[in-house]
Amino acid sequence: MSATVQRMVTIADEVTPLTPASASPFDALPEAARAALRTIGREREFARGELIIAQGARCAGFHVLLAGRAKMVRDLVAGRTVLLGLFAPGELFATAPALSGESSDAAIVALEPCRTLEIEREALLARLVEDPSLLGLLLPALAGHHVECRNCIVELAGYRVEARFALLFLRLAREVGEPQGGEVRIPVRLTRQELADLAGTTLETAIRVFSRWHQAGLLETHPEGFLLRDVAALERAADGAATLHG
Repeated sequence: MSATVQRMVTIADEVTPLTPASASPFDALPEAARAALRTIGREREFARGELIIAQGARCAGFHVLLAGRAKMVRDLVAGRTVLLGLFAPGELFATAPALSGESSDAAIVALEPCRTLEIEREALLARLVEDPSLLGLLLPALAGHHVECRNCIVELAGYRVEARFALLFLRLAREVGEPQGGEVRIPVRLTRQELADLAGTTLETAIRVFSRWHQAGLLETHPEGFLLRDVAALERAADGAATLHG
């Protein structure tokens, strides 16, 4: 994978450069920070499709996703729901509204049975008063989602649509992919509209791109997710070095 693609796909490296790319934001924290969060947090469980955080609700705390996968969605005025992002185990969500005390501008929904560690704002602030050094340890994880949002803006502004889809699938492969020989299975069910939302394009464009990819043998769609059959070709597409046609 080229340096350009690696930079766009490996979000955690910008926050903690010495951390292996495979480490999640929570796992990348020093043990002292993880232990502190476990001490003040409480574990919660959510069924598939259950609302973890409601759009417009004030967040008493943020969550660390311990198991399962979740999505961030936003209801628009026109009545349409837009998918804004996905969360894998070890990622944090709702940090900004939780720490600011403001309402969440999006909802978090469990894509499958989920288990989270909820960290209440007041408990965290009290712990930081006891040990101010924890703030420096926690900042990389708390800032991680905002770095990812910045990278997504770069992708949307500077990459053609096919490259954005390639980057999306490479990121999914890195975060939740299951290697099978030379292929990678992504056990995440997403509609064409949800994929279009994540890539910042239209449903019609998404359908055209995936039709070409299917014909070229790059990707297969299954009821339980996707199968990336040619990761190298997706890396070239993400680099803008190749235009994929069947």
